[in-house]
Order: sequence, then C-alpha cells, then structure tokens
Amino acid sequence: MVPERAALEKWAGENGVAASKQGDEGFLELLGHPAVSKHYLDEIVAKSREAGFFGFEIPQKVHLTTTAFTPDNDILTPTFKLKRNEAKKYFLSHIKNLYGGAKLQGEE
Repeated sequence: MVPERAALEKWAGENGVAASKQGDEGFLELLGHPAVSKHYLDEIVAKSREAGFFGFEIPQKVHLTTTAFTPDNDILTPTFKLKRNEAKKYFLSHIKNLYGGAKLQGEE
C-alpha cells in the first residue's frame, strides 16, 4: 500500500507519532512505524466490513511502501492490469516478512 504523504504526516502529527528524521527519510521512518501500519490496517478492515466483505477477503496484514504499481516498474501492464508474478518477485522479501518467513507457493 502506498499512503499519501500529506495525509500520513498530518495523521502522525495529530496522533503523536513522530519521526526522528526530516524529509524523505522521516517519511520512510513513518512507513515503518507499527502505529502507522496499525492505523492503515484498521481503516482497511473497517471499510471492508462496512462493504460486507467475507472474512477471507479482509487483509490481516499490510506493507506500506513508496513504490507505486506502474507500467514503468513492470508491475502493471500498459493497460494497467497487475502482473502478479512480477509483483510477487518485486515484493517477495516483504511478503515473506508478513508471513513470518514461511515458504510461499511456487517457491523452491
């Protein structure tokens, strides 16, 4: 998930979550803060339940990043369809961290 920087910085300021650094480094630090991840996951879960999603459709964990899915980084096709295998390769280490280092389907 790629949070909007201004919204995240505003929320962090209002909720006492501070980065020790300024600028881009501070933003990256906020992305790794557990309170920020919890905030975004709570929002996703609330909206999912509001929309009537089934339990298996609601995310249990979230990874925050500055990497947008675009055709330029080969994660989307030119018609903006997700290239699942490319996305998996690109975010493999993050996916493994979310699942506690478990072996993923198709991984040797």
